[in-house]
Amino acid sequence: DKSTDQTREVILERQARDPRILYHINARTKGVSGARNSGIDHVRGKYLAFLDSDDIWFDDHLVSAVRLLESHSEVGLYFGNRISFDPDTSTPLADYFEYEGIPAKFDTEALDSDHHVMKGGIFEAFLKGNIAATQTAVIPVARLGALRFDEYLAVAEDRDFFFRYCIEKKAIPALRLSPCVKYIVHDEKLSNPTSENSIRFIESHLRSWSNIVANYDLSREERSAIARQMAIEQLQLPYLYRKSGQYGVALAAVLRNASTASYKGTATELAKVVAEWSLSSVNRVLKGK
Repeated sequence: DKSTDQTREVILERQARDPRILYHINARTKGVSGARNSGIDHVRGKYLAFLDSDDIWFDDHLVSAVRLLESHSEVGLYFGNRISFDPDTSTPLADYFEYEGIPAKFDTEALDSDHHVMKGGIFEAFLKGNIAATQTAVIPVARLGALRFDEYLAVAEDRDFFFRYCIEKKAIPALRLSPCVKYIVHDEKLSNPTSENSIRFIESHLRSWSNIVANYDLSREERSAIARQMAIEQLQLPYLYRKSGQYGVALAAVLRNASTASYKGTATELAKVVAEWSLSSVNRVLKGK
């Protein structure tokens, strides 16, 4: 994505040894979603996989994915577990599936000792969390069609993409239980849980869900589930805005929530927000700070 480091030299050196490797550079910086879309537009193979520059695939990841997709034509999305690592000490920090209780909390069927296929609850799974991390995912290119990442989303773009993919293509996901990616954790990660990043994630989620409701044929139950999840996250925004020092924006969010139809039955939560608003915060708002 218009990198200014030694990416070009490294890729060209490897390309000389393996002509299957292609190198494309964006004429302008397009962000994570735009860069991935550029990659999709240039894809020539049968399967699509992604790898961010600060993460590492396990050696058997692609072999395992292709083998499963070739032997189970009903599977439209392959993804797997990941382990986070400290970049300075190479110390493992967390096993994502173990932390999230996967696959126990989903309706799955074992395909073999290391792979399960999701039989149900796919909509709810993507609504409540990003189960298919981009760097673990492998997709049959023929099923992708014109679907692309939303380039207006700076974060949570992978969750939105796979959510829409599964809805639009009626794709059944299969998951690998053992880790297939080393996920490097450092201060620059957009997914680090700071107040600012949490705000960006919620704002992205709200945009994503609004677009899904507007553009996809959903059942009444699915629309209600999205409305509930949007209400839950919208209620978090005033706290996060306030915590990050955006007092005026926080107060505006409280007032906006109070007048939103989807907030019927949430008067208690809104009252709590207002009750916890300190006098100093209100004074700052009145002074335009």
